[in-house]
Amino acid sequence: MKFPETEKLVLLTFDDGPNADHEVTKQLLAVLRKYRVKALFNVIGRNVDRYPELVREAWADGHIIANHGDSDLPLLLRGRRAVSGEIDSCDAAIGRAINDTSFRAVSLRPSFGWYGPAVAQLSALSQTVRE
Repeated sequence: MKFPETEKLVLLTFDDGPNADHEVTKQLLAVLRKYRVKALFNVIGRNVDRYPELVREAWADGHIIANHGDSDLPLLLRGRRAVSGEIDSCDAAIGRAINDTSFRAVSLRPSFGWYGPAVAQLSALSQTVRE
């Protein structure tokens, strides 16, 4: 993601969702909507499959939906195939939730911000890694 360097900006990010506590997430989305604030949600693919309606709501409100892996397991020591599977599975889950099978997240935030060569290499091909 690129932002103008001349502007002072704040990027609100939320990790590890969506989760079973729908009410908190719905309240958060309502507050963001009320104040016309956009945020970035780093979602876990397996959670997206469990609670797609929360991702659809955030997406419909204009928030950025980003990749946090499919399982929320650290990617630090995992090989290229495993990392690629985590990224692809999460993107696919998001795509199913928002009814866009061509969806590709604009960023990847590995669990705990830890990443090794495989994550850096794969994300450099199509995404931005955020620590």
